[in-house]
Amino acid sequence: MIQHIKEHEFQGEDHLLLDANVWLYTYGPADFRSGDKDHIYNDAMTEMIKNKCKLYMILPIISEYIYRYLDKQLRLKGISKDDLKAFRKTDAYKDITRLIEADVKEILELVKCCGPEFENSRASALLDGFLRCTLDFNDVIIEDFCMSNPKVTLVTNDGDFKHSTIPIITANESMF
Repeated sequence: MIQHIKEHEFQGEDHLLLDANVWLYTYGPADFRSGDKDHIYNDAMTEMIKNKCKLYMILPIISEYIYRYLDKQLRLKGISKDDLKAFRKTDAYKDITRLIEADVKEILELVKCCGPEFENSRASALLDGFLRCTLDFNDVIIEDFCMSNPKVTLVTNDGDFKHSTIPIITANESMF
């Protein structure tokens, strides 16, 4: 089931897993928050917080948020992946990581961190899911988390979830 975010009335009983793209629209650097979707997700975030929705976070989403935030900042500075190791030793890199840390800490104050058990059999099952579909591995983990927690709805702008069977709230028009 996919629902447009503008049609959803956020309530305290909502259990929501927000994807990295939603966090980037709401807590990312300014260049992520200057598109056509940012105000939609910011308005939704305001409603989620106001109505005390239960927000969740899993490690792959934090990882993707940090990676995409850092990647964007490096591209803005003209730093290539080949130059990354050397750039990590600079004060400019430390400044970027401090910004990211501050934003992630703000996010972590809003969410309950959780995640699937990750033993060998679980990893193998997730890899099987990755091989059978068009989702990237982090998205397979996100989908698996939502399937394992039926009360949880994914809030995302990622069109890759269009054919998923988990409940989704989005502003991505291509998913309808």
